[in-house]
Amino acid sequence: MVDHDILIVGAGPSGLMLALECQRFGVDFGLIEKRPGPSEHSKALGIWSGTLEALSPLALTGTFLDRGVQINAARFADRGNTLARFDASEGVDSLYPHPIILPQNETEAILIEKLESSGGRVERELECIDLAQENDQVRATLKTATGETITRTCRYLVGCDGSRSPVRNLCGIEFPGSTEPATYLLYDGTIDGHDLPNELMSCWSGEGALVVIPIKNGQYRLICQRERGEDLSAPTREELQEQVDHNGPANWQLGEPDWASAFRISERIADDFRDRRVFLCGDAAHIHSPAGGQGMNTGMQDASNLAWKLAAALGQPGDPEKWLNSYQEERRPVAESVVKGAQEKLQFGMAQGLLARVIKDLAVSTVFQSAAFRKHLAFDLSELGIEYEESAMIEPDAWGYSTGGYKPGVRVRSAPVQDANGDTTELWERLLHPGFTLLFFGAKPNPESHDLWNQIRAKVDAANAEDLQFWSVWQSKTLPDGVDSSNALLDPEGKAHHRFGIHGPGWYLIRPDLYVGSRSSPVCFETLQSVLDLYFT
Repeated sequence: MVDHDILIVGAGPSGLMLALECQRFGVDFGLIEKRPGPSEHSKALGIWSGTLEALSPLALTGTFLDRGVQINAARFADRGNTLARFDASEGVDSLYPHPIILPQNETEAILIEKLESSGGRVERELECIDLAQENDQVRATLKTATGETITRTCRYLVGCDGSRSPVRNLCGIEFPGSTEPATYLLYDGTIDGHDLPNELMSCWSGEGALVVIPIKNGQYRLICQRERGEDLSAPTREELQEQVDHNGPANWQLGEPDWASAFRISERIADDFRDRRVFLCGDAAHIHSPAGGQGMNTGMQDASNLAWKLAAALGQPGDPEKWLNSYQEERRPVAESVVKGAQEKLQFGMAQGLLARVIKDLAVSTVFQSAAFRKHLAFDLSELGIEYEESAMIEPDAWGYSTGGYKPGVRVRSAPVQDANGDTTELWERLLHPGFTLLFFGAKPNPESHDLWNQIRAKVDAANAEDLQFWSVWQSKTLPDGVDSSNALLDPEGKAHHRFGIHGPGWYLIRPDLYVGSRSSPVCFETLQSVLDLYFT
């Protein structure tokens, strides 16, 4: 008898996200944290569209949008001279196209509030100091605040315990990478003269560079590079003001800092995200520059990817390894891409010297004139472009699939549809349950499409999968005769069919993390059976 199916070590954003997902999937879990209380500092700030979408199944996106500051644009300037400005939502295909700024301590507070309201809790002042893996369980030794040790057993253990991760170290997983030689300064406080509360700003001169992020209520975060690279002492307001005087608009004046610190940047990725029954998530698996603001987002989406696979490994028939192996297979390439991209953004943004100034001025004032480039950058930052096309848990396109739509391995988008009463709704809403969704697109109703709907419904019934929901979407103002209105939708103008690249009858199989597992148009029953076998046997 084990204490938990899943033991989560670490109650930062990644651990809390994983706990909430476990709740959603009905998986028993324990969540422990070494710290006596939640984070008190703002730390990570940005929450991008991909994470806002990942929060939707938890019914939390609205809360985050209400409490966060919407970012409308990013601005690039040489001192006070604006060189380029672009819309942060340009080219972002999402119900939540704008990123928001929300301090990490508030993010954690929202997640904890949701966890506790659903009957969960964080067990604090418990530190994992040893673990032993057995054939069917993990035995974790925990140290309490008084120095006593207790033992907890679990089916699987997930280390969400930060960049110094004791769990990673106990597993002997290497964490290769490097630390930047420069020291960076962080300031949270007011900036008198700054009147752009909904824009990110990067500004520079030949002497250095600043990145400025609005927080809320007239508060801003400023990040810059210290001249004395080896000095890790906390910066004074005077030192920070000197950086602003050299590199920012002439009229900016800093107030006394609410928080000021000096830090170094490391870029590291764990060799493995899994050791048998132990997994790494978030900063325990990867750390990098804050340039681009992707770290917390990547960790929370790690959790979204891992949770349903652990649930499947515990509850689905067949070999659990196919689920568990796919976590690293899908998420490690994402971490590699994020680390590389953050390093490139840091090197460009913080480059110093007259030549660097000329190059940045020229690059920004020319390249950003391209709408295609602006859209590419906004989409890249949004984390909506993450793909798992090469994963073993993705069934490739069937023969004859038309171009367009959402290919296997990408996150599906929403589309406007109507319910059986003709009321407008979002197709997205039907995908947010804790399980898989099979969408059948019937195109314009006719005997052929009605027969295909019957055959596909029969295959879904035969799969006997409790966590698979079946919906049909018809390009019509009324439902065909015999179609159950409780799981059917209308698409009279064909908008959903068009967005999904469907020109005749077809289907999509959507995973619990909202990624396309497979699709087929025209309908290929062999592919359908193959993907049903993949997920449900």
